[in-house]
Parts: sequence; C-alpha cells; structure tokens
Amino acid sequence: MEPDPPGPFEELMLRGEKLRALRLMALADEQERKIQNELEMVLSPPTCTQYVLDDDTEKSTSLQILYESSSSIVNIDFLQCDSRVCDYELPKDLSETTVSTSGASSRCPLLLEDKIDVLPDSKLKVLRYDSYLAHQRYHDDYKHSNCDFIDFKIEHSEQNQRQQQQQQQQQRIVVEQQRRLGKGGLLWDAGVILAEHVVAHEGGWKFKKGERNITTRIVDLGAGIGFTGIMIAKSVANTHVTITDLPELLPLMKRNVERNFVDSDIIPVGQDEDLCSSSVGANKNQNRGEAAQDIPCHVDKGCKGLSVEDTCVLYEEGHSASSSSGEIDVNTTIKASRGKITAAVLRWGVKEDYVNAPYDVIVAADVVASLYSPKTLAETIHDLCHNETKVYISLKKRLTEPLVIFEAAMKDLFLTVKYTSPISRRKLDDIIVIEATGKR
Repeated sequence: MEPDPPGPFEELMLRGEKLRALRLMALADEQERKIQNELEMVLSPPTCTQYVLDDDTEKSTSLQILYESSSSIVNIDFLQCDSRVCDYELPKDLSETTVSTSGASSRCPLLLEDKIDVLPDSKLKVLRYDSYLAHQRYHDDYKHSNCDFIDFKIEHSEQNQRQQQQQQQQQRIVVEQQRRLGKGGLLWDAGVILAEHVVAHEGGWKFKKGERNITTRIVDLGAGIGFTGIMIAKSVANTHVTITDLPELLPLMKRNVERNFVDSDIIPVGQDEDLCSSSVGANKNQNRGEAAQDIPCHVDKGCKGLSVEDTCVLYEEGHSASSSSGEIDVNTTIKASRGKITAAVLRWGVKEDYVNAPYDVIVAADVVASLYSPKTLAETIHDLCHNETKVYISLKKRLTEPLVIFEAAMKDLFLTVKYTSPISRRKLDDIIVIEATGKR
C-alpha cells in the first residue's frame, strides 16, 4: 500500500526543514570563522594564556588556552560558564571543549545540536528537549515538527527539588506529536514558556483554606498535545487540570495523558467520544463550534503501540528503575505526578461544554492568532471564570491585529489585564504572558 501523498501542511513543513538545514550549515560556517579569528587574536605559542571574553568581571568567561605549535588542535578549558560566548549560553556542566584551528571542530558549545534518538523498531524520532535548551539557536515554529516524541525534563523550585530528592524520582514529560493534525498536533514555544511560568508562580494562584491546601481546578484551553496542562498537573500538588481542545485532538491528548500519569491520577470524562468520532466524518464541522469553522480539521491516525525495545530507548535517559522482567517501570518514573488530570472537548462559544465550570485558573498558550476568533476566546474565558479566577495567556507580540482585538475584549470583561515577562528556561523575546483577574 502506497503512503498518502503529502498534504499542503506537510509540504510546508518539509520546505521549512530544508531551509532550516541550509541556515544551520551557514551558521556553522560563520561560527567556525569566529572561533578561528578569536583564537588567532589570543594565541601566542608556546605559552599558556588566560583570556577573558567579557569586560564585565562579574559575568566574564575565563578561558585557559593551551597551545602546542606542533598541533592544530587547541584545548579550551572553560573555568566559568556564567556568561554568553558569541551570544550563546554555555551549559553549566561543560568543562572542556576541543576546537580545530584548521577548520574542523570536534566539539564546540557554539555548534551544539539537538539530540534526536531513533527508536529501533518503529524508527520514530525522539527529541531530548534539554539538548535544544542548551543552545536555543533557532526559533521557527516548525523546528521540531519532524520529531514524533518530545522528552522533557521538569525543572523544579528549590522546595520541589527537595521533595523530588526524597522521592528519588526524576520528573519528566514524554509527549507524542502528530503533525498530520496541523498546529494542534505540535509542541509550541509558547506552551513550554507558559507551563514553566505558571509553575514558577504557583504561590500566586493556588487556593488555600487557612493553612490547608485545597484542590485548585485548572483548565487549559486549546491545549493541542496537552503539554502545558500536563506539566502543571505533574509539578503542582493538589491540582486537577483539565486539558481541552477540539474533538479531533481528544485522542492525542488522551494518549499523552496515559503516557504521563497512572490510572488513579486520570479522571475520565464520558461524553466526548461521540464528538470525536463525528468530527472526522462527513459533517465534521457541525460539532466543532462556530469559532472553529475556519480551522482545518485533520484526521488523527494515531501512534501504534511501542515495542519493549522502543519503550526502553524512549525512556532511557535518567531511568534506572526496572521491573522484575527487566522492563522499565514507567509508573515510578515517567508517570509520577503531584496532581490529577482530565482530557476533554471544550469548543469555544459552545456552552454545553462548560459543564465543569467555573475554574480557579485558566491557561492557554499561543491561542491568540488570526486563525482563531480573539473575541470568542475572551468571552469563553469569561464564561469559565468565577470572581477570583486567575488567567494566564501566552502569546506572540508580533500578532498585532488579533492581539488588539483580544486585549480590548479582555479589558471589557476583566478589571485587571496586564502584560508580564515570562519566567522560563526557554528564552524568546517575542513571547509575553497576559494575566487577568477580577471578572466583571
């Protein structure tokens, strides 16, 4: 059986991948030239020289250059890694690198690449997201669209780190991507940034009754693969997070929930299966709500079950816990969680989907765009709130017209609407967070 021909969305991504590969080759050449120029300026054989790249002594990076006149290889020992070299932040664990003055580089922080593993049986690709955070060199939206899974390490606050050490667990998220599902089937920078920002501000939105924590109910609108809501539920205790999107995305959200939570932490919703099955049939737009009429509807072909060997490779980094049969016990590694989670359909403007409202916290990542209705989104957020609900929306500043419409609608519906710079390991200047409180 011949594979389906690529659709317009896949053709666009393939073109983007080729352009990105060309850009990376050009960037590598440029960085190699910079390295050569810097080394030529500071090398004075056969002596050992210490060279500071930054005039700011508090943030400078000190390099010990050991040069041997008989060799073209220069060993650079990074004594401090608290600043940026050529605008790229160096990993803290980087202790030594090797750079060739003859044009060949064996390992260089300026040329770090994504670590992408290939599962042995299914040949599916897994991005180890920490490898991207180490360099963050490119920012286009489809940069990782060719990866089938994203493996993401959760970084906790000091208090949560102590709890994690006591539990002897490394919290991670493993999520599946389905690029056939369009934008909703991929991980976006705004989702990563919003997740880390909300978790970092946990003390500002968690509900308490006296000295006792009570369950905080959170809804993630336009969740796509579910990353933002999954991270919040896994990171923050006493939370019940509901990740929501259009019917055709429900199977993918459920698969990612099942990959990251034990059954006892998953709270099922019963009425959405019929919506999902009808959304991909002849009348697929009838059940998607008025706000989604212009959004392309794609079919989720799903991800087949992984073999034992594929599962071991998928979860291999940092996981030594295993069962008596030798298989990795994901219940005590990947699936460890502090909160509960639900995956459900919620169509903006369709009030029959609001049965579990109101929520204490509303989050949404990268949902303010020309493809969606900004006004309907604002009205949906308002309908899902109570008087003390806190709203966190991450978006791109460059989307001027949708942002103006959304901001105006939010200011009509809420007493306080403000912009804030996000707290995240993912550094991207054009992503901001809107916080809203005080339902009118």
